[in-house]
Amino acid sequence: MKLAETQESWRVFVETRQLLEEGKLAQARAVLQTQEDRSLPFRSPEEEAEAALLWAWIFYRENAYAEAIAQARQAYGGYRLTSNHSGAAESLYLLGLLFALTGELREAEKSLLDALANYRRASDQKGIAQTYSELARLAFIRSDLKTAEEYLLESLDAARAAADSTGEGRAWGNLGRVQFMSGRWEEAEKSLRLALLVNRVIDARASLARNHLSLAY
Repeated sequence: MKLAETQESWRVFVETRQLLEEGKLAQARAVLQTQEDRSLPFRSPEEEAEAALLWAWIFYRENAYAEAIAQARQAYGGYRLTSNHSGAAESLYLLGLLFALTGELREAEKSLLDALANYRRASDQKGIAQTYSELARLAFIRSDLKTAEEYLLESLDAARAAADSTGEGRAWGNLGRVQFMSGRWEEAEKSLRLALLVNRVIDARASLARNHLSLAY
């Protein structure tokens, strides 16, 4: 019975993630809530952590940041009891996003650096790429363009290692904007054109528009 319950929990977790990726927030919430209502009173730390992490993402999408932070902290606390470095990293990454949105930039940076360490333990290059991208955004907010560029170059390397075209295009585009702000217009144009090249291959229309707009300046 316990094994069947555990398997059903993870099936629902996978379904919830898929719905979130498809932008079907209401359906994701309904599926997860139904599973929560039926779950056993005692679950493994990893099951509890994954459920909390998914609730954190749902609250994040609903702009309920206080609730999202509480759930993400619970998720990280649970994952710390396991060997699931990817889960711990994702929890910390989400905390970094949330703290940035609430203006707690020091907490955001700390969470992202801790996420980076866990993504490295998990050998997750895509996670490393997206975390460096967020660290670069924080550096840009502080007007620390040198550090932002260093982080973006790290993000670019990780995205390439992961064969993550979305991450590569994002890194080239943001790198171009940082170079533009630094007054290095020729380098900025080269980076933005490389971003456009990647964007066209994967048909990333929003990124195409943003990078064309940056080139126009």
